Amino acid sequence: MSFLSTTRGLLAASGLTLSLVSPAIAEIQPAKNVILMIADGIGFNGWLAADFYDGEAGSRPYQVVRPDGTRPVLVGQSTWALNPVDASGELLGKQETADAAVAQAYDPAARWHRFEATFENDFGPVDRSYTTYTDSAAAGTALHAGKKTRNGRINVDWRGEAAFTPVGQLAHESGRAVGIVSSVMASHATPASAWSNNLSRDNYAEIFNEMVDGRVDVLMGAGHPAFDNDGRRVEATDDERFRFVGGRETWDALTSGRHNDYAFIDAREDFEALAVGRDVPEKLVGIFQTHRTAQARRQHQPADPNTPSGMAFIPNVPDLSTMATGALEALSRDEDGLFLMVEGGAVDWMGHDNDMPRFIEEQQAFNRAVGAVIDWVETHSSWDETLLIVTADHETGGIWGEGTYLNGEGGPVAASLDDEAAVESARFDPTEDRFERFLAVQDRGEGNLPGYQFASGNHTNELVPLWALGHGAESFRAVTRHDDFAARLWGRGAPYDWNGAYVDNTSVFAVMQGAMRTSAALPTSLPSRETKADTTVEDIALRFAIIGDAEPKPYAQFPGMAKTVDHINRLAESGQMDLVAGIGDIPHKGTMIQYDSVTAVLGNLERPFYPIMGNEEFGSTERRFLQYANRWSVDQPSIDSSSYVVERDEVALVFATPDRNGRDFTAEGVDWVEERIEELAPKPVFLFTHGTPVGVIPEGGDKGISHPDFDNVLAKDNLVAVFSGDLHVDIERINAFREVDGVQHIHVPALERTKVPDKTRHTPYFHVVSVMTDGEVLVETYRAGDDTDADARFSHRFDLAG
Repeated sequence: MSFLSTTRGLLAASGLTLSLVSPAIAEIQPAKNVILMIADGIGFNGWLAADFYDGEAGSRPYQVVRPDGTRPVLVGQSTWALNPVDASGELLGKQETADAAVAQAYDPAARWHRFEATFENDFGPVDRSYTTYTDSAAAGTALHAGKKTRNGRINVDWRGEAAFTPVGQLAHESGRAVGIVSSVMASHATPASAWSNNLSRDNYAEIFNEMVDGRVDVLMGAGHPAFDNDGRRVEATDDERFRFVGGRETWDALTSGRHNDYAFIDAREDFEALAVGRDVPEKLVGIFQTHRTAQARRQHQPADPNTPSGMAFIPNVPDLSTMATGALEALSRDEDGLFLMVEGGAVDWMGHDNDMPRFIEEQQAFNRAVGAVIDWVETHSSWDETLLIVTADHETGGIWGEGTYLNGEGGPVAASLDDEAAVESARFDPTEDRFERFLAVQDRGEGNLPGYQFASGNHTNELVPLWALGHGAESFRAVTRHDDFAARLWGRGAPYDWNGAYVDNTSVFAVMQGAMRTSAALPTSLPSRETKADTTVEDIALRFAIIGDAEPKPYAQFPGMAKTVDHINRLAESGQMDLVAGIGDIPHKGTMIQYDSVTAVLGNLERPFYPIMGNEEFGSTERRFLQYANRWSVDQPSIDSSSYVVERDEVALVFATPDRNGRDFTAEGVDWVEERIEELAPKPVFLFTHGTPVGVIPEGGDKGISHPDFDNVLAKDNLVAVFSGDLHVDIERINAFREVDGVQHIHVPALERTKVPDKTRHTPYFHVVSVMTDGEVLVETYRAGDDTDADARFSHRFDLAG
């Protein structure tokens, strides 16, 4: 065990900064340039479909070793969001006010038991879409801000109160230039999530106005009010046509050069001039000449046998590679570096339509853009100073190989996309169709559509691929888990040679942030929401919350934890709250699905969180615990050991993981605790450990710390209190506070289930400890989810002097 001492200055909420990266990620040096490229709505099968059509599966520029020897890193990515629920745990709709939020999660063990597992809520008895899978807003928030939220939110927590700081804003604050490019509306969910904060992705005008507030250096996308989806000029008489570009007033100011010093372009030739370095302005907004998307919605172009759809492209619209190159030409004038997000946004739209030819067209445009970016890096920069990430935000359409399921009505695909009934019928219906086996899309040769089926018209919760090149790319390997069945489908002898390793989408933000070496800010209140002014109680020297065991089973859902985190945040908003302590047993058996799910909840905690390991965490490793613990709370200090000391002026907090099995200590572990308390004398000490000494709580109990040398710890004169959990005691029926031989023993109640004296009922509680300037200590017990001004349900007082 190692010793970690954290000063009071570091703990002060007003002075904290955040590093969401694990120790392995934190070691990388700064990258000058970070480029994130997102193909919206495409998974492994969709990616293979386009690669097979082009005859380039496994040989794209980002899929092969580069000329300087730089090797791409390939991992999968999980994309799930949070589901809002009411007080009884029932799922809520998009606009309903929630009591808590639970993780949708991705479980590689459970996913392959049932074909429709990744989109099952589209069917009865739930029949509610977007409750099994994410939308682009929640996925974009995870990618760009490292936080899980409910669908529809743009860098805002699930409650709609706290605003997260996305990577675009962090890059700007670091001095880098910021660019955002999309093939769909510039204010659409994915480009918005690179910069903006908004309660709803549908507030296009608000979002666009935030994106052109003068801090984003380059913004490009669709949304032109004076052109239709075929690039034909129309009369923009309706104010509704201006919503994607901030409203009529913003548009008029932009197009006349009167808005925050932005130059404005919309003609294809101007985008092309920019791409070759001509007429490069300092700041630029480029809205190309279509209303919603570059090419995907065109209907009135002549035939062209050289396109997958057989229709010619709109001639007055630049392609995505031209826009990406032009953005780099402008942004690279900043000597401090750049952040650029490029989205192929209409891949998703064609997935919703189950239109494979145009799906491939959109992915081709995206792939050309990636190739252009790689050319720029290798010509004007280098992989030593640039990080490139190529991925998706989620899968759309449920694309599988032909023969994956037998359709009860017709063939594997609709004979005509104009026949909506046929398109719907070709999708999987568990009441009518028969699943056969999981099949990857089949290669039918270059220039031919692959063998495929669209199982859905919505998103799914499938893994998506992620390639990373350059500075910091290897950091993804530090936070992976594995899906062996997925590897058999799309790797191991397949064109991508993928081993099944995958990361959560929040890791994308962590790697980018680590590469740039930026520090994230605390969440702030949304401007439209009133917040309570902080109050200072002069006689409180230290105030902190303590949260207990969780370990939910059989499902990795944490509604009690979510209520507690929210309640603590509200208490912190209305008064002093210096930190939060934990006493272990958060993820059941230490599995990654449990860790992933609870991280989505704890990541919203707005005060520094200091946890230890319990016996459940011992189901895995200390390394895994530390990887996740360093991502818990928005204000998380770096923790490099599972046992450590946090020292304050008034009292020292000793966090001691029981090193035998998470519940008891070895002789070495007891020695470590004893030495720490001795070193701190005469300062009073609070000891946080998972198990309580045997027989203390409940009185006469037989579980806990039984090592005989632990009596030496309890005999230390400056040990004032021991906080522990483990037993899931119902504190309404069993006393949670005991004094034994001058030491206060305080049981921390569990958040997800009660065991002692029985399992008949459960109420989540947590403690708040206030250390007064006069040495008195007040422990108040709150019921999670109560109103902020509700009284504590229990209280206990003692004195630091004993």
